[in-house]
Amino acid sequence: MTTIVRPVNATESRLRELLTVERVAYAVIVAAGVFLRFHGLGAAPLMPGEAAQSWPVWQTAHGLTVPGGAASSSALLSSLQLLLFWLAPGGDAGARFISAAAGSALLLAPWLLREKLGQSWALALALLFALDPWLVTFSRVADGTMLAVTAALFCLAFLVRLTLPESATPVRKRALFGAAVAAGLLIISGPAAWSLLLVLLLFVLLCLRPAPAPTDQRLAVLALFGATALLGATAWLARPVYLAAVSHSLGVWLDQIKPGPYPLTWFVIRLLIDQHFNLIFGLTGLALLWRVGRTDDAGQNRDRFLWTRFLLVWLAGGIAVQLLPGRTPQMLLLVSLPLSFGAARWISRLLDGTPAHLDRRETVYLLSLLTVLLISARFALNVLVESQVFQVEVALVILVIAIGSMLTLLAFSLALSLRQALWIGGLFVTVWLLLTTVANTWQLTQATDGRHPNGFFAVTGHPDVRLLVEDLRTVSAQRSGDAEAKPVQIQTGVRPDPMLGWYLRNRSVVEWVPAPAPGDGLSRPMLILPDSGTELTPEQSGLPDGYIGSRYELRSYWLPSQLLEQPVASEALAEGVGFLTASRLRLESAWYTRWQPFWKWAVHHTVSETPAAEGVQLWLMAEE
Repeated sequence: MTTIVRPVNATESRLRELLTVERVAYAVIVAAGVFLRFHGLGAAPLMPGEAAQSWPVWQTAHGLTVPGGAASSSALLSSLQLLLFWLAPGGDAGARFISAAAGSALLLAPWLLREKLGQSWALALALLFALDPWLVTFSRVADGTMLAVTAALFCLAFLVRLTLPESATPVRKRALFGAAVAAGLLIISGPAAWSLLLVLLLFVLLCLRPAPAPTDQRLAVLALFGATALLGATAWLARPVYLAAVSHSLGVWLDQIKPGPYPLTWFVIRLLIDQHFNLIFGLTGLALLWRVGRTDDAGQNRDRFLWTRFLLVWLAGGIAVQLLPGRTPQMLLLVSLPLSFGAARWISRLLDGTPAHLDRRETVYLLSLLTVLLISARFALNVLVESQVFQVEVALVILVIAIGSMLTLLAFSLALSLRQALWIGGLFVTVWLLLTTVANTWQLTQATDGRHPNGFFAVTGHPDVRLLVEDLRTVSAQRSGDAEAKPVQIQTGVRPDPMLGWYLRNRSVVEWVPAPAPGDGLSRPMLILPDSGTELTPEQSGLPDGYIGSRYELRSYWLPSQLLEQPVASEALAEGVGFLTASRLRLESAWYTRWQPFWKWAVHHTVSETPAAEGVQLWLMAEE
């Protein structure tokens, strides 16, 4: 028998080496993460904080100034936005482009942790980073949070490489230089950087063994850190004034001890609704790591034990921070990030623990049956949350389905094996919760209408602001022949409204005045006045006859915790009613006023009433 050996050329051999299963998986994960971060990036209007960050930078890029503008809290973002606005027009998507790019770059950080965590753990971590609702949300917000997170995790990855045993000198040198660059970018990225700096300091104290380094190398690391921070904070020395944002970010970070608009119930709701996957499997994975590390904390698992202790202390600190009265959405990441490491470990353990002799036919049967039960429970849940009267029968159906699922697993464990049944059940729950996480991510970042508020930020931009801009352009084009030429006066207080400033940035003449001054000429300016909440006549607004007005919303205010603060109807406590009847009335009243609206939002992300809003009034001459 003759064997024919086909020669393989060098290009094909090199391609096979590059296109490994792991690298293809990373490419798919990065592509999915990039899509979630950039798709519809400019669909939602900027929030007030985003406008306050982006508008002054856009004005600077075009040689203009902002009268009494607020100081930026992210020197790095201001520098990068300045370069971007110099090169490209600055729309809503452009203002958020830097954050989206930083969030996409974050997906590469787990690659640097492969030698420490292992291939499957690092790959699962990249997957969770790509799909995480909070990371995707901050990747679509024009502030310095995602820049800080990306710089911090790259710095952590480089520091982890210093802990690898028998690290070669060139590898250690590159890791030191990489950590210096990442730390330099981190310190100028914004208020979130200071919390993450404490996390890095915690890692150094718990996990990093000090090693002597040559004096010239230490000086080079310090010089690289300083040069990165200086150049990054000043747009390559073009705007030295941005250095003030570093100290301002520290002040903003310290202000978190003051009471804010986010109650503790908001944190609990966000954790349970958005991060149920990380909450369940993150704690499970950290528990597994702790158990393995404790079994041999002086041997080969010593480093893993120290790493686990670091993650647990990080998580405990993140939860403790949520007890501060000034909690903010940015602080949520101090909880979700360590949970992501634990959840990724769970996925890795699940995949590595695949039974060797898995009965595929029985596995398909079990997964199909569990899927049918899950769909049935979902239909029952939809019926329950849509009803304004609590239906005990439907709740019992959901409970029976849950018990039936556990009995099904028990039956299959007797028919097959306990290990196979538990593995199949764990795989099913993991995939199910991962899919719900993707759905939550999509809703949190893509739903922009008032009937589907996500309640992640207390204040958001209202779509009406874009309608205001279009109406101004239409009137200006009709009356002056140029959509941007007709003057606009905006009544303002101490500082201009950043949202109006951002969305009217292309107009030729915008005047910020303490009181409207329409003048007495034939062509009077269009006026934007604060909304008083009531219908006003021109005389009541101090305007001459002939002006007509219209109201536009600028900002929406809503948090899901408001649904649980609704007062329960007092008729449930009527006198002369028996205990059982009174209890039933209390339950129905609480369900109608609090729990049914809350669960309807939690399941369908819809609310019955439009969130409260703040707006302005546009006044213009009826005829000219």
